[in-house]
Amino acid sequence: MTRREASLPLIRGTTTLESALEQEEDMLLELDYPEQRIDFFVSLYTSRAEIAKVAAGHLGLCASDTCELGAVKEWLHGSFNVCIPIYVSNHNQPLAKRAVIRFPLPYKVGESRHPGNVDETLRCEAATFIWMREQCPEIPIPRLWGFGLDIRLGRGAAALQPAFMSPPASAGTWGNPNHQSNVFVDNDWNITCVIDLEWACSLPAETLQPPYWLTGRSVDGLTDGYLEEFRQAHEEFVNIFEEEESSVPPINDDRSFRANLMRTGWQIGTFWYLQALDSPKGLYHLFEQHIHPIFVSSHKVTSESSQMVSDYWAADAETVITTKLRDKEASS
Repeated sequence: MTRREASLPLIRGTTTLESALEQEEDMLLELDYPEQRIDFFVSLYTSRAEIAKVAAGHLGLCASDTCELGAVKEWLHGSFNVCIPIYVSNHNQPLAKRAVIRFPLPYKVGESRHPGNVDETLRCEAATFIWMREQCPEIPIPRLWGFGLDIRLGRGAAALQPAFMSPPASAGTWGNPNHQSNVFVDNDWNITCVIDLEWACSLPAETLQPPYWLTGRSVDGLTDGYLEEFRQAHEEFVNIFEEEESSVPPINDDRSFRANLMRTGWQIGTFWYLQALDSPKGLYHLFEQHIHPIFVSSHKVTSESSQMVSDYWAADAETVITTKLRDKEASS
């Protein structure tokens, strides 16, 4: 009779010692998250009356209006935030019947080690909301009713967002370079809302690339036949993007400026380089699978590869070195 290995709870699912040892993440942190989540949720639950009062103030409700938080079973949490629905009864203003208040998860943003991370996360997202509303009003994003820091809640920040009248399951999801669950679409795949903007940033045009998840695989799983499948999806994405780009003012007299950047990025390997920079867990595999072969075709990545930096001087470094050695032998 085989002995069954004990399992330990994670935020999503469970793990065993054998499985944990194979993971690249710090599993001691992962194993501590479930208890920290319970503690944080309890602190929010015990402060629900105060949270409702703060929300009512941001929404501009009158004393006769009601503002109630959804039950714990309605709370939704992702990787870095928990969303609590707020139900509003208001007969004087055309407000949505439901809003959402969002709290960053302090244990996921490193608040205990670096106090102030929660506040910074909130400020970044609020600033992004305001900037996008002013500079890019054509992009559908939630209405930001307000944001604030409440020391008495002990955990930092909350941002109010308007209701999504249809639940995500019926609306469907598409995606953005950050994560495919952060863009909502309707049944015809028209984008209806972009959410979760705290990680949004402004980058050089050369970093614009199609999302890696077009074919539903992890970024370091795009090898062999899956790579060809992704190549076709990448090409289709860029072609459609080019059609859309032709309807906006050109850059440097080029109506395909951005699309051409993406095509070039795929041809010379910029796509994989940027994905490696954006994925600490996948960096090694991406380097081994896609970046290393561009520079060195004669040997695989080994423990001594760090000593072979000359290989990465240029994409044709091998040819240059071989030619130089041949010339040296011929002249001696």
